Amino acid sequence: MHLIGFLPEEVLVIGDSGNDLDMLDGHWKFQLATVLNAEQEVKESVRAHGGYVASQPRSRGIIEIMGKMVFKKGKI
Repeated sequence: MHLIGFLPEEVLVIGDSGNDLDMLDGHWKFQLATVLNAEQEVKESVRAHGGYVASQPRSRGIIEIMGKMVFKKGKI
């Protein structure tokens, strides 16, 4: 399945609250990530599905995720 020209495994989704759990449940095969200050249930779901939980909260966590999952993989 292609999502606007991308394979699901090429899509990085980042969420931090319960309303994000549907996209963080591993069903769509996206790359998953969350920030340190995310709700506990979100962090548990991301970890359970092989995603990345940043060691920093809020925007610093987003920067960490981008560095780890996008820039260092040579995607950009």
